[in-house]
Amino acid sequence: MPPNTTLIGHDLSPDDLQTKIGAVYQQRLEELVIPWNKNIGIQAKVLIDIPFLEIIREVLRDRHNLVIKMVESSELLDRIFDSDNIHLLRKYPCPV
Repeated sequence: MPPNTTLIGHDLSPDDLQTKIGAVYQQRLEELVIPWNKNIGIQAKVLIDIPFLEIIREVLRDRHNLVIKMVESSELLDRIFDSDNIHLLRKYPCPV
């Protein structure tokens, strides 16, 4: 969010607002993985920034060996050649 963003009637800074929104998404994500988390350990984490960069940073930071990315479109070519997918294919530090 731009640093000069203000919400009328709220005293939240852009950083505070981003933190609150991230917490809401984190809670929703954790609720979605509950059914599968009993059998396998799933770590759900909300990352905020440029998507492909955050994915790469997270993989390097925690040495993940698998990334599952949801498709953004129902069209075949759009799913394959989505901007984030192309960035991941080109810049990902491991085979994709």
